[in-house]
Amino acid sequence: MCVLQSIIAQSAIADPAKSGETGPDLASFVNRGFEIAVLGLVGLCILVWRIRVARRKARKPEYGWSVDYRPDLLILDHKGGFAGPSAEPLNIVAVRKLRHIFTAWRVIAAFACILVILYGCATGAYTYYGVRCLEQGRIKIATSNYYGAEMDFRKALKVDPTNNTVRILLADSIMRQNRPDQAVTELLIAVHVDHPDPRALTMLGDCLQYMHRLEDAEEEYRLAIKLAPNVADPYFKLSNCLEKLNRVEDCVKELRIVVKLDPKNVRAHASLGRYLLSLGFTDEGLGHLERAVGLAPDDVNGLHNLASVYVTLGRFADAADLFRAALAVDPDNAKDYFNLGFVLRQMHDTKGAVDAYNIYVAMSTHRYTPANIVLTRDAREALRIMGASSAGKRGGNVPTKVQLPQMVGVKQAMDQLKELEPSN
Repeated sequence: MCVLQSIIAQSAIADPAKSGETGPDLASFVNRGFEIAVLGLVGLCILVWRIRVARRKARKPEYGWSVDYRPDLLILDHKGGFAGPSAEPLNIVAVRKLRHIFTAWRVIAAFACILVILYGCATGAYTYYGVRCLEQGRIKIATSNYYGAEMDFRKALKVDPTNNTVRILLADSIMRQNRPDQAVTELLIAVHVDHPDPRALTMLGDCLQYMHRLEDAEEEYRLAIKLAPNVADPYFKLSNCLEKLNRVEDCVKELRIVVKLDPKNVRAHASLGRYLLSLGFTDEGLGHLERAVGLAPDDVNGLHNLASVYVTLGRFADAADLFRAALAVDPDNAKDYFNLGFVLRQMHDTKGAVDAYNIYVAMSTHRYTPANIVLTRDAREALRIMGASSAGKRGGNVPTKVQLPQMVGVKQAMDQLKELEPSN
């Protein structure tokens, strides 16, 4: 059964998009059952070799009847010596030779070897079946077939009920189907052992946090940290739990440990930077946000977060560069054209602002969501003001600190739309 652990540890489907469903892996056959079958086959081969040796010896005359016991069965050769048993009692000599070849211990040993081979083949095939179910479950999780993955993991768990790693994968497939209560049931079995897996404790905390049992989730995360103090994932998830408990300072403390253990964790840097800014540590928070953008330059959300901070600090040129970078990643995001126009307008770059606003209006013409309607109205108003008062002007006063306009909510947009309706 230990082959299941080895297959999981090797992470055979680390990249499901590239690996796909492959044929039987060699590691799937190397299990205890097939090893026992091979040992039984080796023993049977040795026994057959011993029987062949005994058969060759039995062909010699000295293995016939004793001369002193039955001299009448012997014949003389042309030189007057005894040549062996006579032709008359050949059946008696054959029986004696068979008894010499197939002794009782050899017959018993042959049956034992055959039983060992059958037992090993049956056990090995059953273990291989469990491994294949495990591999199929991994593939189905990669293809978002979570129910099918759950069924395969349950089959693999029947092969090895003590394998907590398979149970963790089963709980993960259940959790992805939004059934946290059943996932908690499986995870409680996995953690109530002598040496629980920290991953099971972390996943149990995730389920409890999803069920809004935040204090219990915090306890499970801290138990996972106690078992694996050098793993960053429990610290990061504990920080999310502490944020929901409105313990921002404790959240920052845990995130500092995360970025120390995993300096390339983009989400940790972004979250830490956001919390530090909310606590008033502007320089340090801005440094973590910049680090997050440097680690993931194609992350549009990270670019937006840092651009918003730059706008708040009055660094409009840096914010404009980030919005252009976001548009290079996602050119269909019309809101970024509106944001870019707003930032360029604060920089008194009228031509660039007009171009950005015009692109936004063109992209949002056939979008009738309340937020787009309100922003389109604001863009048209900005174009009218810039065209009337500052046509062709560039440069001017030093920009002041302002807040970047955010995408308005539906209720707020509906209230603004009511103001635009003509009065009866």
